[in-house]
Amino acid sequence: MLEGIHEQTARMDLVDDLCAVHCICVLDPKTGKAITNPNCQQGMDVAVIGYPAPAMRRLPKGLEVFGPRHFGYELPYQPIEENRQSR
Repeated sequence: MLEGIHEQTARMDLVDDLCAVHCICVLDPKTGKAITNPNCQQGMDVAVIGYPAPAMRRLPKGLEVFGPRHFGYELPYQPIEENRQSR
């Protein structure tokens, strides 16, 4: 269950699953069309799909620029493909 979506993180089942370093797509659940950031509004029903971060974003410099700490979140980077396997 999607607990909340913010500009840079998404939580499912009260666990942080996605962060800015990942490729995150926000979709209209009825049409499947993309919803861009300026068109997202609080309270909207959305579907969120996350894809693994490109290799360059996973390097130390990439995480410095795109990682959760860059956006003020004290979360360690965890590859998206490991998130579901750890539960």
